[in-house]
Amino acid sequence: MSRRVSRSDAAMLATLQRVSRLEAESLLIDARSRADAADAEAARADTAEAHAEAAWQTLLAAPRFAPEWSRALAADLVQRQADAHAARETAREAAMLQDARREDWRAADARVRSADATLRTARRATERKREEKRLDTLADRIARDWRPA
Repeated sequence: MSRRVSRSDAAMLATLQRVSRLEAESLLIDARSRADAADAEAARADTAEAHAEAAWQTLLAAPRFAPEWSRALAADLVQRQADAHAARETAREAAMLQDARREDWRAADARVRSADATLRTARRATERKREEKRLDTLADRIARDWRPA
């Protein structure tokens, strides 16, 4: 046997679920902006890595090898590769967080829809009770008016 939820309880539940959804939406927006920033940083790091690699390849292709430049360019290339790897990892983590926040928002949205359905059911039950009471009152009045004296 299912327990009926009062209209006021259903309204409170629906309000709380809407607040929860707003919070989840705010967290999702924040995660999106972080993911976008991380993607932009990863793209910048990849470009810097490509420039460092091009400089290294230019040094290797030069007719005369310059050992004084080789260490600096090699160190720069290794550093840029490490930076690019770290930026890509940060972007991957930000994308995973964004996916998790999206799922949280979807769950919160589903809870809001469920709470709204519960509220509609509670409102219908209240209206049905009110209508039944009104019909009972009318039936009693009609029966009293038609009763022989």
